[in-house]
Amino acid sequence: MLLRLALRNLRLHWVRTVIVGFLLTVGTWLVVVGQGALDAIQLGMQRSVVDTLSGHLQVYSGKAKDELELYQSAALAVPDLGQIDDFATTKAIVGAVPGVEAVVPMGLGRSIVWGDSPIETKLEELRAAIREGRGERVPPLKAHVRAILKSMEGDLDKLAKVASDTRETTVQRADLARANSEAFWAEFERAPLDALEFLENRIAPLGVQSGFYFFNYVGTDPQAFAKNFDLFRVESGEMIPPGERGFMFNSTYYERFVKHRTARRLDEIKEARELTGVGIAMDENLKRKVEHNRAQVSQITEQLDPENASEVKALLQRELGSDEQDLARLVAEFLDVNDDNFDRRYQVFYEVIAPRIRLYAYMVGDSIALYGQTKSGYPRAVNVKVWGVFRYEGLEKSGLAGVYNIMDLMSFRDLAGMSDAVSPEEIARLKAAAGIEVVDRDAAEDALFGEGEVVEAVDNQALGDLAGQSLAGLRRAAQAAQQAKYSQAELEAGPVVNMAVFLKDEAHLEPERLEASRLAVEQALTASGQDARVVPWSVAQGPLVAGLSTGISVFFYGLVGLIFFVAFIVILNSLLMSTMERVQEIGTIRAMGAQRGFVLRMFAIEGAAMAVIFGALGSAVGAATLAALGSTGIKATSEILFFVFGGRALHPILDGTHVAIAFVVILSVTLISVLIPAIAASRIPPIAAMQAKE
Repeated sequence: MLLRLALRNLRLHWVRTVIVGFLLTVGTWLVVVGQGALDAIQLGMQRSVVDTLSGHLQVYSGKAKDELELYQSAALAVPDLGQIDDFATTKAIVGAVPGVEAVVPMGLGRSIVWGDSPIETKLEELRAAIREGRGERVPPLKAHVRAILKSMEGDLDKLAKVASDTRETTVQRADLARANSEAFWAEFERAPLDALEFLENRIAPLGVQSGFYFFNYVGTDPQAFAKNFDLFRVESGEMIPPGERGFMFNSTYYERFVKHRTARRLDEIKEARELTGVGIAMDENLKRKVEHNRAQVSQITEQLDPENASEVKALLQRELGSDEQDLARLVAEFLDVNDDNFDRRYQVFYEVIAPRIRLYAYMVGDSIALYGQTKSGYPRAVNVKVWGVFRYEGLEKSGLAGVYNIMDLMSFRDLAGMSDAVSPEEIARLKAAAGIEVVDRDAAEDALFGEGEVVEAVDNQALGDLAGQSLAGLRRAAQAAQQAKYSQAELEAGPVVNMAVFLKDEAHLEPERLEASRLAVEQALTASGQDARVVPWSVAQGPLVAGLSTGISVFFYGLVGLIFFVAFIVILNSLLMSTMERVQEIGTIRAMGAQRGFVLRMFAIEGAAMAVIFGALGSAVGAATLAALGSTGIKATSEILFFVFGGRALHPILDGTHVAIAFVVILSVTLISVLIPAIAASRIPPIAAMQAKE
């Protein structure tokens, strides 16, 4: 009978029922869809972190001065995590823990890399052409080198105005004059390698470098890294072979920071147009990119040798329908793109110009000189070969996933000073031999500058340890040592900074099982006398990435809370008004003998009926929405969303618990909302009905 009364009242007050029902339906729909999306986002972010950098667990030294923050450290400075002295021993301990599948050595680093000058780049290409016997490439490269040498005379004129050592500039002018002479190039024809040696050692250092880069990298076992990080894919070149030293670029970093700036700006315009639908005419940032390309055409023209310059000019003249003879003006006109011609000119750029210039500052097969600093504060440098470019499947456009490149662990140890750490005793001997004295901070300026008085003027002196030795020979010996192959035992026997631990049987999907595995690894290390910290991926990722997940959850629950708060107010007001309208009905029921509990149950069942009817409707719509989104996906439209979604699109999945939770929430909100009107209704005395009739 109470149910029939509830349904009748809902029908009689249909306007109120529709308004309240709409809010309940929207709220239920949002809870179902939101939970599905949030669960998918949590899995997506876990995929982005676990399968690219962290593994399920991270292990690092218990003596670390800083906390491990994988992504935060790349944005700021590399943290001081100490080191684990013997990776092989620690790996054996961790690997013996039940549920552990693999242990991958790691170490985070950051190096400065100086970009090659145009003359250095062309000399490298010329040497490669001679070494590989590609005789057809030698004449155009030689012509390009000679053109660059001519332009360098003006650079020396500018340098002479600020140089303090006129003797040095005199020598440089003499070297450059020799390089520009016909006699020198006649010598080149007879002995090209000897001539190249002169150009590389005496002339190349005079060139203006193209800038510098900051390379973030993970020192690791490349084979183990590629095997265990599921999203790892080789995009171009090849994987660093076992036992070889080398470097691999992350495709995201490679495209954004190593690529030719003009090409990169064109790529950015294309990505913005495709992902957001914004046109050049409506976006000031895109307009600035177009202007920068037009103003910096020399970055293209300086790379074109005479033959390529002639070909590019002819092709652009035909493309633009222009008689312009100046190549720089022709390129600037071509790069003056708009929404109407962008697609065509983007295509032509990569067909005509890109193949004739150096599209990346460092190409596969090149050698990179990485400069860094050891933990003791000493500068180090290593040369590593670029073996290839890798990507993380689905995360190619994510800046966070593209933070780190990878290099072999042996080179990482050399660069970080981990392979041959300098002892305090050796440091003391070096200070004594160099005559280094420790001075008070307040007296440092006087000690350095002699209290304003020039005590003695001396000429530059040769470095005693290297006097009489061939620097070229020493360089080749150092390079040979760095390029020497290593065994797997040598790689694993040394120190590491941290380790990624992968678990079996998808234990990482459940927080409770992950925590149990973490404790098991921690206890095994402690029992073996290892002082190490073990943290799950959600902690190792750092607050920068964790904040993304927290922010999304707060936004969702805030939105749900707002909707249900509005629903609560509307239901409360409507039922209070309904109660006042139904005074006669309620009084009559009370006069017929109904108790207060009966009236309370009547209102409660009325509210429950609304919750069930509209909750079911909202759940059905929510399930249909999730089914549609699960098949089509929500496409990522920004680099943050690529990382949050764990790929190019988010695919929410409906779970039965989502519907159950939605029903509990909607029923709770509705019953709480009807509580106050129900209590008010139950207190209406029977006499009120007779008074209302009179």
